[in-house]
Amino acid sequence: MKSSIAPPIGIDFGTTNSSMAWFNPEAGREGRAEIIRGDNGGETTPSLVYFGEGGIEVGVAVENRIEDAKIYAESERQAELLRIVKSVKRDLGSRALITFSEDQEARPVEVAAAILDKLRQDVENNLFRQEVKRAVVTCPAVFTAQQRKKLREAARLARLEEIELLEEPVAAAMAFVNEGYQVGNGVLVYDLGGGTFDLAFVVREADGSFRVAIEPEGDARCGGDDFDQALYDYFDRLAREKLGRSLSPAEGKVDLFYLLDCRKRKENLSFNESAFFKHYLANGPSGPIHFDARIERATFEGLIIEDVEKTVRKTAEMARRIKREGYTLDTVVLIGGSSQIPLIRKRLEQALTVAPQKWMHHHLAVALGAACHAKRLWPSPPPPSHLRDSNLDRYRAAVQSAWANKRLEEKALHDLFNLAVQLGLNPEKTAEIEVKVMGASKEQIWDRQKDSPPHPPPYPDSQLDRYRIAVQNAWMNKRLEKKTLHDLFKLARQLGISREQAAEIEVKVMGMPKEQIWGPQKSFIDTASYIVISRIIRNVIAVILTQLSLSSLYGLDRYGYLVSNYWTICKFMIDHPIIFACLAFCIWNFLIWVICAGIEAVIRNKQKP
Repeated sequence: MKSSIAPPIGIDFGTTNSSMAWFNPEAGREGRAEIIRGDNGGETTPSLVYFGEGGIEVGVAVENRIEDAKIYAESERQAELLRIVKSVKRDLGSRALITFSEDQEARPVEVAAAILDKLRQDVENNLFRQEVKRAVVTCPAVFTAQQRKKLREAARLARLEEIELLEEPVAAAMAFVNEGYQVGNGVLVYDLGGGTFDLAFVVREADGSFRVAIEPEGDARCGGDDFDQALYDYFDRLAREKLGRSLSPAEGKVDLFYLLDCRKRKENLSFNESAFFKHYLANGPSGPIHFDARIERATFEGLIIEDVEKTVRKTAEMARRIKREGYTLDTVVLIGGSSQIPLIRKRLEQALTVAPQKWMHHHLAVALGAACHAKRLWPSPPPPSHLRDSNLDRYRAAVQSAWANKRLEEKALHDLFNLAVQLGLNPEKTAEIEVKVMGASKEQIWDRQKDSPPHPPPYPDSQLDRYRIAVQNAWMNKRLEKKTLHDLFKLARQLGISREQAAEIEVKVMGMPKEQIWGPQKSFIDTASYIVISRIIRNVIAVILTQLSLSSLYGLDRYGYLVSNYWTICKFMIDHPIIFACLAFCIWNFLIWVICAGIEAVIRNKQKP
């Protein structure tokens, strides 16, 4: 590794997940903050630490251990899970030792240092290839002096030399500004993450920076972890009632495997009306037993409503304090994974006069803002040469992909312009690459193609391209049909595309993720309840009309009308009433179905945006 020092980084040390970013001065016209991916390729690193006899593991490797442990014998499995530490951020100020075995223990600050050290190593090995010595590390605004001291100590143990602490709400406001969002001079930041709730009002200074203007509010033990536990307790109670079994290995203990699965169910409920919990419960004298339970979003909201209302009351009180102290509240920003729960957004919209701002990268805002602050603190050296070269390589690969069919499509042309701006490449550099790949610059090629017949679009050569085309086809009528929604979910699973990647494509094509588009579109006529009720009503009406038809037939027969005019047919129907009834029922049922379909079509047409 080279001895030169790498650019400074920003670190969001989170309860559930941690992330890191840096300010790339050559990205865009004026530079921009960019997320640094971990060695697993993800934007975040799970804040999990495993203390084993052979060493310490952090992040995704620990998640894999939890998953693998389910095949162990129960005693061995529990011994393995006891070596894992989660949510250490909550206990950072504690002096209590965490014991893993008779000869192995650690302080909370050492667990935090292991996470920060893993982040530092990922940056050095995967991006800069230089030593990282300077970092802005974020903390909740409600952190005490003791907790901040311990966080500094953890950063030093992680071999970071120059450390600056920054409140998470301040970092979030800076990130929104850096990303080009319209943020006013008075910003209320609602930060509900995995373990803590932070509420702070920040104001913009003359130099463009932000500061906390009013004493922040919050709760050091309120967040996604508590919602996970509420879901865990709910399923545990159901398992005890149905099977006489518990999810927990012992009274007062929590099984990490099931707890992490409850977190996934919680995240699913932000996009779906229900979620399923299906597992084999291992603990018990008769061996494993299957447990299957379903939870509705409304039930989950009932489990967390008390904690949610507590945060909403504090937010409303903070808004009143802002007004009393003479400040103007013009922007509300939601950050943290738990802030995206639909119930929270709904209650905040009801309680505040300013609508909360939406941002799909809400979970990365703090790290991006920390990177912006790091750039203000320390002069940014130019990116390492291999990074500058990699930008040229990225643009060259994009040109080769756009020119795969020996024709430049209009969309590809715009994409190349945008990519060049993002990578900070000047026109001379881009033209040089384009001439080598295509024989001329993109502008020259586009001018040549204007009068030539269009070629069919090239077959997508990547999974993301295939998904993007599917989304474009689904959105041709500016409406997302129910079948198409399911098809997109299925295609994303088949292609191995993550929820974040799919959402990013959907936002570019449709303006928002498919789940958010489907929510406002969906009405009663799209629900299973409507289908069942409509069928019952349709059949009842058809039976009534069939009975009336039979009565009319016999009534007309008494007057001799049918006999004199349609004797053969009518005699057959009179002699075989069951056949007539079945025929009449089918005809009436069909006519009623046609009428209902027409009404549904009118309703759906009115719902179109």
